[in-house]
Parts: sequence; structure tokens; C-alpha cells
Amino acid sequence: MTPGRFRSLLLRWYDAHKRALPWRETRDPYEVMVAEIMLQQTQVARVLVRWQEWLRRFPTAVAVARAPLRDVLVAWQGMGYNNRAVRLRQCCEHVAAHGWPHDAEQLARLPGIGRYTAHAITCFAFGRRVPVVDVNVELVYAAFVPRTAAAGDYWTLAAKMLPRRRWYDYNQALFDLGTVIRSGASSSLPRALRKLYAGRRAGGERRPEKLYGGFPMRLYRGALVQFLREKEGHAATAGECAARISAKLASRPAPFALQVARRLEKDGIVTVRRDTVRLA
Repeated sequence: MTPGRFRSLLLRWYDAHKRALPWRETRDPYEVMVAEIMLQQTQVARVLVRWQEWLRRFPTAVAVARAPLRDVLVAWQGMGYNNRAVRLRQCCEHVAAHGWPHDAEQLARLPGIGRYTAHAITCFAFGRRVPVVDVNVELVYAAFVPRTAAAGDYWTLAAKMLPRRRWYDYNQALFDLGTVIRSGASSSLPRALRKLYAGRRAGGERRPEKLYGGFPMRLYRGALVQFLREKEGHAATAGECAARISAKLASRPAPFALQVARRLEKDGIVTVRRDTVRLA
């Protein structure tokens, strides 16, 4: 299939079947950034609710920058991967002090803003003609590259495939198409696209996570942060932390709870002073 044919089919399909997502209705870089960071590790259905809740609590980047980190972490409750909230606040602090960079390379230098998010903000907030590549887009372009393609190959192809007009819609359409391919529910696609992606679903196996008492470290991290959010004063002893994660997951001693806390401390989420763990 030629690039021109692919773009035409994709945009026509998108016009008829695009998802109604509220962050597609804004060009505010802060609102776009919050959505993109939330979507990195959280399902769209949950982000639909939490994005709007977050903006009511923190309507601007300045509001996040001025809030104590503890308040930001509490507001992030239920989203998981709490280091995203830490990086988001750091990014907002930079923006509050220096303003928004309008260039993808400069945006990528902000805390927690990698190549993908920088390009997404540049395209979806500032309207620049730049490619955007995430795992869904890689799944779409896998039909056009060798199986041995590296990440850089997808970005190169994405730049070549980007249309001269409607690049915003085209990039959003790639996300929607990738979601359809991943789900296998392709009945809405034009016949030519169904044929192109027949049998193509998200492949590959994740590397198994190391388990501690039958659970991965990320679950212990989440349980500990949740405990500190709920506890009065947002602080607890290692013994109290161990009791909480033992009740939630598997029986673990206080030294293990401190090990979890030390990892969280490296991400700026908690502080550890002797035997006490405190939400940052």
C-alpha cells in the first residue's frame, strides 16, 4: 500500500470513527501534557475521569508548581507509578519559572518529558508538523518496516509518512488505529486496512518481573505510598509500613519495607529518616 493511499484511508476512517476524548478539544500545553503523562501507564477510561478531576484541582502548571509535593502525590492517588507525579511537578516548576518551550528538542529536556511526550505537546498543543510515535503507532507502522526495525526506524518512517495537511488528525488517527489493531476489533476499518493488519496484534512477551513473596516490587511501592497518603501526618515507622504491606500483599519484615522506601526516596516520592518514612 502506498503512503498516500494509507493516509487517505486512515483519515477517512478517523473522520467517521474517532474517539471523543476531551484532551483533543484543548490546545493548552499544560492540559495536553497532563493527559499525555497520565496516558503513559494508565488506561484511557480511567484517564477520562482523572484528567478532568486533576484540572479542577490544579488548573494550571503554576498551580502544580506552587502546591506541596505531598498534595500532588495525594491527588495522584489511584493512578500508579507515582514518580510520574513527581516529574510532572518538576516540569511545572520549570514552566512556571521559564515559560513553555515551543520546540520538541527543548521540551524533551524538561523533567519527565521524553521524545514522545515532547513531540505530542509540540503537535497537539502548538500545532507543529512533527511525527509522534508511541507503542500504538509502532504497531501501525510495523506493517511498513522489517521485523528487525529499531525504535529510530519508526521515527524516521513516521516523519516520511506525515501528511502536509491535517497532521494533527493524522497523528491522533494513528493512536486510534493502533488501539483497534491491539484489540483485534477491526470491523470498522476499511477492507484494505483490515487486510493490511489481518493477524497483527500486539506481539512480544514482557520480561517477567522479579517477585517478592509472590508480588512484584511495583505493588509494594504502590501499597506503601497509599498507606502514607491515608495516614495522619503522612508518616510511619518501618514497622508500621511492613504491617501495612504485609496485610495488603505478603508478609514482609521491616527491613524489606525500608528497602521499598529507599527506592521510593530515589524517585523523590518519600523521605527516610532512620526508622521513619514520610511522604515527600
